Amino acid sequence: MLEFAGRLAELAAEAPNDDAKRQVYIAVNRLRKTYGYSEQEKRQVILDKIGLGASSVADLIKETGFAQPDVHRLTKELESAGLIKLQKISHSGNGRPALLFFPVEI
Repeated sequence: MLEFAGRLAELAAEAPNDDAKRQVYIAVNRLRKTYGYSEQEKRQVILDKIGLGASSVADLIKETGFAQPDVHRLTKELESAGLIKLQKISHSGNGRPALLFFPVEI
């Protein structure tokens, strides 16, 4: 089913107008949420969300619906690949610093 969703996503790029393209991508995302994403697709979704402003692990979990361990692992992979950068923001007082992700400017 994931292969079918991938082919459908490729076809969406050829849609005759923006509304049709959006509707096909909605269908693709529903298929992927139901049947899963490939690892490469998950990396790309995380990278896209960071590029749109989702910057914390909590943001990414909320925006993608991926499990926390997946988001943590994928952000580490993207950081190691030099595609995103991590910034720790310290709070005044107790508690762990917030981890925020930003796209790397190319």
